[in-house]
Amino acid sequence: MRDKIVYISGAITNQHPDHVRRVFAQAELQLIRQGYQVVNPLTLVHDHDQSWEEFMEVDLRALFKCDAIYMLSNWKKSRGARIERAIAKEMGKEIIYETAPSRLWSIKRLLLGRDIKRREVSHA
Repeated sequence: MRDKIVYISGAITNQHPDHVRRVFAQAELQLIRQGYQVVNPLTLVHDHDQSWEEFMEVDLRALFKCDAIYMLSNWKKSRGARIERAIAKEMGKEIIYETAPSRLWSIKRLLLGRDIKRREVSHA
């Protein structure tokens, strides 16, 4: 049986690029250590002269191929993340929510080199 494929979703637009890269990379590492195959939208091939809608089209195609979506704690601030969550929910995909305390817990565990098991799961 193949590993579950999970798509990372969170605020990107109007965020500082270094912060976005760091948050998405931390989530990707955490999920990989939990045994998931990860789709990080920051690593998808985008034409950077595209409109927001064209970025979303590429991202949604990737989401369709995933088993689950991982919602970063800032997802409610993002129109795109809210759309991705709504689509994932309608498709019956597993929705995994990050909470701010679990991010700090996960970073601490990563630094200590321990497996990460703490997460919040919803099939909402």
